[in-house]
Amino acid sequence: MAGVHSDGNNKSTYVFVAFVHSGIGVVGKQPRSCIYLLTCNYRVAYNSCMWDKDAIFKALGDSTRRLILDELSERNELTLYELTVRLITKHDLAISRQAIAKHLAALEDAGLVKSKRKGKYRVLMFNNEPLKNLLKGWIE
Repeated sequence: MAGVHSDGNNKSTYVFVAFVHSGIGVVGKQPRSCIYLLTCNYRVAYNSCMWDKDAIFKALGDSTRRLILDELSERNELTLYELTVRLITKHDLAISRQAIAKHLAALEDAGLVKSKRKGKYRVLMFNNEPLKNLLKGWIE
């Protein structure tokens, strides 16, 4: 279902699209040049495929996030609970699972952490591709 909004001079400035197929759709009044996919995941729908360098450096600027990446690089697949236990016992951090989840959101926004469902658990994995791409220009 699609409709076109006109501003009165018969020039279509906005496109309204409502379409869902296999869980992915396009919804809303958007400028004709800018239509977003709706995937119910902000990081997928609104972040481009290119990683934001500022987001990567911001994510790496926090020592807790660097510890999280160290743990995920050491043991690639961890649940939030396993990650919390490792951070508390190994690094003596006084941190809650909710705080770690917020740090993980920043790391996911930067593309440094990926997650997937395994049964009823969400498994976290380290993604080193953004770092490789970031450093590629400086090293080569």
